[in-house]
Amino acid sequence: MLKELEGKVLMEFTMERHDVLYIPRGFLHEAATGNNESSLHVTITIPTSDYCWGVQVLKHMVSHLSTEDLPIRVAPAIHVPSGLSPQVPDDAQLVALLQEKVGSWLSGLSVDGLLDAFDRRMARTNEGQTKTFGKSMELRLRPFVAEVSRIRLMHGIICMCEPGGDVAVFQRAADRQRLEMPIRSTASELVRSLTSKPQRVADLPCSDAFERICVLQLLHQQGVVQLFLADADEKTIMS
Repeated sequence: MLKELEGKVLMEFTMERHDVLYIPRGFLHEAATGNNESSLHVTITIPTSDYCWGVQVLKHMVSHLSTEDLPIRVAPAIHVPSGLSPQVPDDAQLVALLQEKVGSWLSGLSVDGLLDAFDRRMARTNEGQTKTFGKSMELRLRPFVAEVSRIRLMHGIICMCEPGGDVAVFQRAADRQRLEMPIRSTASELVRSLTSKPQRVADLPCSDAFERICVLQLLHQQGVVQLFLADADEKTIMS
């Protein structure tokens, strides 16, 4: 649907399952779901500006000019201890210094130099990303719910939830501690299906698979359900 707002034409439309939308960088947009449905909004930005000659020239110049090359003025509001007299150039001296430094940089500027500097920056970026990836792969992540997992109520936990209700109550028989958790009515059937017997996550009733994973993951974090996983040797482990 096209509509006009303050002289500007806006597009409004509904995306269906498996649709992909490309929005150029810098274009204002707003996403919303209908009928209070859950959704996942992922934005992927490609830094195409890094491949612009103008950006590369600017980065090359900045890398060759340090704060030692260009003295910074001391603002009047900054207190300078007595006996110290910072050397602050006047406007004419600063302009002359800038011209000298930029001229020196321009005299050595070349296409090959720009490309070499770009390659070095990309190499540092790639090296940093490789190190970060290596560290992340060494992390021991907490178990998470998956479709192939099995799940059950923790020993001694009972669950109470009305059909179509928006509150789930979990109670521990040993000490009568209660956890009241607000839920969407669409998740009530899922919560009511939980028992002390392990069940496969994919078999639990819920019309939205994403909602099922999210609700069970939250219950697992709250410590009211027990998660069964399978390691590389297909041995059952619990969390």
